[in-house]
Amino acid sequence: MDETGIWSSYRNGNEHSFRQLYDRYYTGLFGYGFKFTADQHLIEESIQDLFVKLWRNRNTIGETPSVKFYLYKSFRRILIRKLEQIPEIVAYPEGEEILHFSFEIAQDEVLMNAERMAALKQQLETILATMTSRQREVIYLKYYEGLSHHEISEVLGITAKATYKLIYRALDHLRDHLAVLIFFLAIPREIIF
Repeated sequence: MDETGIWSSYRNGNEHSFRQLYDRYYTGLFGYGFKFTADQHLIEESIQDLFVKLWRNRNTIGETPSVKFYLYKSFRRILIRKLEQIPEIVAYPEGEEILHFSFEIAQDEVLMNAERMAALKQQLETILATMTSRQREVIYLKYYEGLSHHEISEVLGITAKATYKLIYRALDHLRDHLAVLIFFLAIPREIIF
């Protein structure tokens, strides 16, 4: 059964379909939550809150063109509310980003030898670290989670125009630094190591 069929079945009270949704999206939601905080308990609690709310409101929740989008948007809202209640987060100076979004490039995603991959990964992480949290988050949602521009704007709570602008700036930033990576990849292995 596809995700819309499972969603429809869950909305009709099918516990097995509800469990399928949980099993299918738990790991992805957990990974997404980990981009905001290392507090595993808080992430798990937020996922549990999401699914409890889904079950309780199954009779009033409507159809959705993308279950993944719906769940990520709802989960993000719950997690951010919880993070905003933590005193250390609220204590940041006004105007600064209160949420730190980060992610690392997985080594198994690029087919290179281990030494070269480690060096490349370090270079990419250095470039990503120079981006804003929002830019890192938009790159993650777009290229790792495969959400559309419209879905990203909904998840982040910003306009579609702001989403396009944010993606453009993030890609522009990567492009500016990409020359360093291309140079790094073009150098023969013997020279680097």
